[in-house]
Amino acid sequence: MGKIIYILKRNIAVKDKLKLLIALAYFPVIVIAFIVSKIDRRQGNLWLISEMGVDAKDNGRDFFEYVCIKHPEIQTAYILKKTAYEYQNVSNIGSVIEPGTFKHFVAVFSSDFLISTHDHYILPMRWVNWREFKKLYGWLVPGLKFVFLGHGVSQWDTKKNSNYNRTKFDYFVTNTQSEFEEISRYNYPIGNVVKTGLPRFDKLYPFGNDLLKNSKRIILFSPTWRQYLANVSEKEFLSSNYFQTINSALHNEKMLKMLGKYNIDLLFMPPHHEIQKYLHDFSAGSNHIKLISIDKHSLKEILKESSLIITDYSSISMDFAYMERPVIYFQFDQSEFSAGHYKYSSAYFTHERDGFGPVVTNVDDLVSSVREVIEREFVMSNYYLDRVQTFFDLRDNGNSERLYNILVGQRHD
Repeated sequence: MGKIIYILKRNIAVKDKLKLLIALAYFPVIVIAFIVSKIDRRQGNLWLISEMGVDAKDNGRDFFEYVCIKHPEIQTAYILKKTAYEYQNVSNIGSVIEPGTFKHFVAVFSSDFLISTHDHYILPMRWVNWREFKKLYGWLVPGLKFVFLGHGVSQWDTKKNSNYNRTKFDYFVTNTQSEFEEISRYNYPIGNVVKTGLPRFDKLYPFGNDLLKNSKRIILFSPTWRQYLANVSEKEFLSSNYFQTINSALHNEKMLKMLGKYNIDLLFMPPHHEIQKYLHDFSAGSNHIKLISIDKHSLKEILKESSLIITDYSSISMDFAYMERPVIYFQFDQSEFSAGHYKYSSAYFTHERDGFGPVVTNVDDLVSSVREVIEREFVMSNYYLDRVQTFFDLRDNGNSERLYNILVGQRHD
């Protein structure tokens, strides 16, 4: 079954047609929600914001907080389950709506903007993206705009999935000039791709020495997920090269001795729920290695406290590099990743040419690279620091403000 789901996910044409049929099945509740939104005069001009409906730790949360605090005159609501770890904190900031409820349906038809890190969790319909909603129901709300915040700086050539003809995004938020130029190639109308910076980067400023004072002798090990492992059985996951290699790194004798010698903790924290669900299968080789649940800890705070990040292909390395802290890319499966996740060789950004730290492909080289960083007292080398300062041309805490000004300007046109 897992392989069938994976094939369907990779077949864009079939997947999109199935989602259209699913969206069509919601027609009765859509009509009722639309009517209610027009009858209730309290509804309207809403900015509806979300991430995945179960979390609040990314660009959605930070932009929601900015608007609520800096611009309380804007009616906002955040989509989040009551069972979410961050629910109480977010509800203290502003209005929260349970995903998938009738209130959620009505809120969509009462909104000026849907603002999200993903283009389906912002909607109350399961397995339905913005493109299907706009195609079938856009005529009901012709002024409604979708703002794609993203959940990291794009590193890949994703034109096949992210081109305008497929997404229909009204705004695609980018962070750097090179990313802006890359996404602008994807057939978006002029003005749909905006370079404002990611809202979550506002919390990482000031960078460099000022922020380094808050860091500890902590190494964050945060590998990304693999599409081809998302729906496999636990038995298949345990036999995968991904699990076997990473778990062996957590038990490597040289790594453990080094952590003990320098009294350094390594936090293993995969950033995606697809891998987090297997966290219990990994094990720590010593008390200097800790397995961290992303649902029970703030990734942002751990990033700010850590002195070195080990990742593979995750855009979380961008956050860390933005703070001018050392990065190591542990890419033990480049061919496998390129074949089953993203086509690595076609990326506009490659870690060897453009990245912010060394690329290693085996555990021995990983240990050696970690030792070099420790011996440099966790200071990023000038070679990679130059890359950081060239790549990130927006370096302040005005990202949310820039995005807000664009949306307010459009709203008043």
